Amino acid sequence: MEIFNHYPQKNPDTASRTIDSEAVIVLPEKSQVHTLNPVATRIWELADGQHKLSEIISTLENEFDCPSDRIKSDSVEFVVTMIEQGLMRLADQPDQSDG
Repeated sequence: MEIFNHYPQKNPDTASRTIDSEAVIVLPEKSQVHTLNPVATRIWELADGQHKLSEIISTLENEFDCPSDRIKSDSVEFVVTMIEQGLMRLADQPDQSDG
C-alpha cells in the first residue's frame, strides 16, 4: 500500500479538543485518552478524509522548521500508530460524507 496517496481520517467515535496547540483525544469505547504534541495535533486536524497524507506532509513542511525527511517519517509513523490504536483509518478516496 502506498500510504502517501491515501486519505487519513479520524475515527468518528473519537472526541477531541485542542488546548494550547496540543490535542487531547478520547476513544470512549476503549477508555483511552491520548495527548498529542503540536505537530501530531496538526496532523490530527488535517486528517479529515479530504487530504492525502502527502498533502498533509507538505503542509507540515511549510508550517514547521524541521527537516523534510524527519517530517515525512514521523508523520507516517504517527498515522500508522493512530490506525493501529483505532483512532484513524486510511481511505482510498476522499470522504464524500456531508459531516
